[in-house]
Amino acid sequence: MAGSQEGGYPPAHALTDSEVRFLVATIQGDHTDVRTALQNRGDVDVTCTDTMGRNALLLAVQNGHINIVKTLLQTDECELLHLEEALLVAVAKNDLRIVDVLVKAVYDDRLDDDDDEEDRRISRASNSQFPEEMTATMLAAQLDRTEILNILVTRGLRVPNPHDYLCSCQVCHDNRSSDSFGYARRRLNTYRALTSPTYISLTCRDPIARAFHLTEEIRKVTTVEPEHKEEYRRILAKLETFVTELLDHCRSKDEMAVTVGGGEGEKWHKTSPGVGRLQSAVQCNQKKFVAHPLSQHCLQQMWHYRFPTWRQLGWVLKLLVSVGITLTLPVLALLYWIMPTGKFGKWLKTPVVKCIMYLASYVAFLVFVCLVTVEKLTAPQLDNMQPAIQAILSCIFQLFQSLDVMFCTGFLWQEVKQLYHMRWTWYWKSSPYKVIDLLSLTLYITHFVLVYVLYYFTSRAGDYFKEQDRTTLLRNKDAVATLHLYHLVGDRPQWNSGDPVFVAESLFAFANVLSFLRLGEFLVLNNSFGALSITVGKAPFSIMKFLLMLLLIAVGFLFAIFNLYFLYSGNIHITR
Repeated sequence: MAGSQEGGYPPAHALTDSEVRFLVATIQGDHTDVRTALQNRGDVDVTCTDTMGRNALLLAVQNGHINIVKTLLQTDECELLHLEEALLVAVAKNDLRIVDVLVKAVYDDRLDDDDDEEDRRISRASNSQFPEEMTATMLAAQLDRTEILNILVTRGLRVPNPHDYLCSCQVCHDNRSSDSFGYARRRLNTYRALTSPTYISLTCRDPIARAFHLTEEIRKVTTVEPEHKEEYRRILAKLETFVTELLDHCRSKDEMAVTVGGGEGEKWHKTSPGVGRLQSAVQCNQKKFVAHPLSQHCLQQMWHYRFPTWRQLGWVLKLLVSVGITLTLPVLALLYWIMPTGKFGKWLKTPVVKCIMYLASYVAFLVFVCLVTVEKLTAPQLDNMQPAIQAILSCIFQLFQSLDVMFCTGFLWQEVKQLYHMRWTWYWKSSPYKVIDLLSLTLYITHFVLVYVLYYFTSRAGDYFKEQDRTTLLRNKDAVATLHLYHLVGDRPQWNSGDPVFVAESLFAFANVLSFLRLGEFLVLNNSFGALSITVGKAPFSIMKFLLMLLLIAVGFLFAIFNLYFLYSGNIHITR
């Protein structure tokens, strides 16, 4: 017992003197005494433990005595020494030599790569300091032990992917029923290992794509496991930092194309840099990755790749070029329709030119909308003009309305194409103005349908009264004749409040408001207005939350006032 106290180890209970000397020799690294005790067994039990439940193998691993570890692994009782627990301790202490020895003892070199580490576990100590689900690979990945993780991964050991949270298999159902918090904790530990930069780099051919995929998975988990929300946020921040730091290691255009463009190296040299990776980064809300100077450089290259002189132009020349493109927009559209694959057609596909053309066409659409509104304002004055002028002005206003219909048809076709080429979820995430687009298009289309339906009813009513005299039917208040007469009456005060004309005009007015709001999307092209638009875009959510709280308070006060005064509702007298 004195020897154990000299070695700094607490006195052992229910141990023989030989076992105490055996454990003390293990702690002190006395290989000769340990080997002698194993050869002359006597009353020495190899699996004996100290008061803290640690056997000789765990003590040797904790103190870094590799020779003693090798000697203990050669005994017949080595499988009873909690090899998995010893391996976890060696990984935690970052002792590469002992890990290599234990891995050879625990795992057969001929194991298939497809086997999960869960099937290779050896016994664990009952008082283990590690969670039940923890494996050597998981621990090495969480601690970023690069060399140790390389040894484990080389032998085919992987961290098993967690099941979906809504998985209905029997194992997940039993885990959720027996210990829901432990089930959530196991998922958290698994994601901590899966998101390790070292583990991703060693096990994935495309670390950035893997990081983006894990980001989407973890964001879904945070919505159903809010108790670990802060831990998952730290994991997401680590992933974002990892993929951003990978960009700092790009040294050439080829590496830049592979990292940012997703492997489109040929396009980088001949046409434009690929932006597949950037699109995925936007979908996963990887702000640091997108804001990185390398990503911004690639975006600039893509934005001007067939019009490089645009960046060198001053604001005056840029304005003149934009006005020129706007004025020649119909001609440019016709030329592109004739030769879309020619050199000029490819120049028109340059994103900066496409942006100018789209902005010009949208502004033209708003101008035609305003002209249609002017036609409604000047409609009463047309009666006082000459018939020839009335006919000309009517044709012009009908042309404007027809152009509005054509623009709306084109915008609708554009949205259909975007839905076809995008996923439904990404379509909504691509721009916060998609709701405004669909709503304004719906209102415009409904307006035009109502206008043409009313035109049809008016024409049919005119034909109805031209066929024969309907005076008798009108005097008898015939329902059909009265309805046709209603469609011919042009006096607004005689119309019903729910008349289709009023509905169509209301829809058209609301659609015009949304169309002008749609111009806010182009503010992001400017550095100053872009930041302002983002700030303003976040404000409505805060305002809605404040109004909701205000509404709850108002409702509470209303009920309180009602409870106080409802008994006196019939006894209120106003005196003067």
